[in-house]
Amino acid sequence: MLKERYIKYKYEKEFAEHFKDNCDCDLTDGGKGSCFYGQYLEKSIDAEEFLKAIGDEYYDLQYGTFIRTITDDVAVVIGVIKIAGVIYLKLDREVILDKKDISKKSNLLPCDKIRTHSNILKELVQIGDIANGNQIIDIKDGILFYGHWGNEHIIGEVKELLTRNNYDSKVVLS
Repeated sequence: MLKERYIKYKYEKEFAEHFKDNCDCDLTDGGKGSCFYGQYLEKSIDAEEFLKAIGDEYYDLQYGTFIRTITDDVAVVIGVIKIAGVIYLKLDREVILDKKDISKKSNLLPCDKIRTHSNILKELVQIGDIANGNQIIDIKDGILFYGHWGNEHIIGEVKELLTRNNYDSKVVLS
């Protein structure tokens, strides 16, 4: 449902062009068949296949996708909306929108403010983050190392993540 809404909002103009026959569909005998928009509308391909075929980076977007913003916040996608022609991902928490003004926070984030996304939290971890209560000091071949000498690593899933930015700005040390 989330992917379908994203497609509807992002490719609204392209679908309109398809309906006006201003697309690459060639349904004549010996023609190449329907374009990707036509295939999606005819349900020959699903939403993920459609997004992969046209090269959209959010082909794996779903409810619960983790995102890391350009301001180094991490949140979970819970919806997609369109306001004044701009597509926003609705998040489970407020994030900082602008590096220059940290008071600008919202749970609606335009797609251009996303640095990376994944359906696996571990893939968003960076050096300096706190993952499962341990500060990550090195990442090699997808293994997250922590500890004073960097010889211990996280085994299994990452269930909790605090970015270095949030740790530095919100933790009080004596």
